[in-house]
Amino acid sequence: MTVNWSQVNLVLLDMDGTLLDLHYDNYFWLQHLPKRYADIHGLTLAKAEAFLTARIEATRGQLHWYCIDAWANYLQLDLNTLKQETAHLIRLRPDTETFLQRLQQLQLPFVLATNAHPHSVKLKFSHTNLSKYFCDPESIISAHDLGAAKEAPEFWQALQQQLDFNPTHTLFIDDNLSVLTQAKAFGIGQVIAVANPDSQQPARLLPGFTNIHDFSELFSQQVDH
Repeated sequence: MTVNWSQVNLVLLDMDGTLLDLHYDNYFWLQHLPKRYADIHGLTLAKAEAFLTARIEATRGQLHWYCIDAWANYLQLDLNTLKQETAHLIRLRPDTETFLQRLQQLQLPFVLATNAHPHSVKLKFSHTNLSKYFCDPESIISAHDLGAAKEAPEFWQALQQQLDFNPTHTLFIDDNLSVLTQAKAFGIGQVIAVANPDSQQPARLLPGFTNIHDFSELFSQQVDH
C-alpha cells in the first residue's frame, strides 16, 4: 500500500498542481501575462518575456512570489482582472473529487495548505467544486495567513501551532520538490509527490519521494520512486 492509512490522523493537501490542474497557472504566468504585459506597456513579446522571467526566477519560492498584490504593484497591472481572462482553464484534476470523497468516507480530516494568495484561492473555488469539500474556513490555510511560504521552516512551525497536529501521523501531498523536502525535514510522517501536475506537460518524477500520477495509487500496491 502506498500510504499506511492506519498511521494517518490528518491529510494536508496542496492546491495548484495537486487538487487542481497546474495548466491554468503555467499558461497564465508563462503565456498570457507576458502577452498582456507587452500589449499594455507597449513592449515586444520577447522583451516582456525576458523581463518577467528574470523577475520570476529572482523571487521563486519566496512568499511574495506567490502574492498577487505584490505582483500587481510591481507590474502596475490589475492581475485579478487579468487572471479572470483565462479562468475558463481552471479545473480539478480528474481524480480529485473521488479522492476527497474517499477521505470523507474514511472520516479523515483534510486541510488545504497552499502557497496561493487568498485572491487566487477565491477565484479557483468559484470555478470548481472545492468549496463543497472545504466549507469550513479553518480547513483552508494560505501561506499568506502564516507569513511564510511552504518552502520555509517557519511555515510548518506556524501551521503546527495553528492546527496542533502530530507531524508523524500526518500525510502531505504536493507537486513542488522544495516544499516536499521542507515538509519531510519538518517531520511529516508520509510525504507524497504528484508527478503530473500539469495535464499539458509530460510527467516528471521528483527524486527522493513516492510519486503518484493518480490519487487511486494511494490505495494500491503499485508505486513509483
